[in-house]
Amino acid sequence: MAFSFLNKLLIIFIFIFISLSSSSPTISLVQQLSPEIAPLLPSPGDALPSDDGSGTIPSSPSPPDPDTNDGSYPDPLAFSPFASPPVSSPSPPPSLPSAGVLLISLIISSASFLAL
Repeated sequence: MAFSFLNKLLIIFIFIFISLSSSSPTISLVQQLSPEIAPLLPSPGDALPSDDGSGTIPSSPSPPDPDTNDGSYPDPLAFSPFASPPVSSPSPPPSLPSAGVLLISLIISSASFLAL
């Protein structure tokens, strides 16, 4: 009995997966992007850009590398192994379970209810 239930459950999951993946409309990447971003990406039929520099974005000086330490000040994130970690912002709220987890728990609970 349990084997047929697992087969039915597997078929239900496969059906849901196929229906969800095929129901999403297929929109090209360029249609999804905003007009400000689309010109920055190459289109599928374009030739390679020339090296005249007209298509490049001018760069600005980068900020200093945080990995290089000159030793003039202690690292504020470093703490000894026996000390408590530094107090920082509160932890992010816990994430909600995904729809798949909720669907699985609903199917299992309803199947166990029907088995009674």
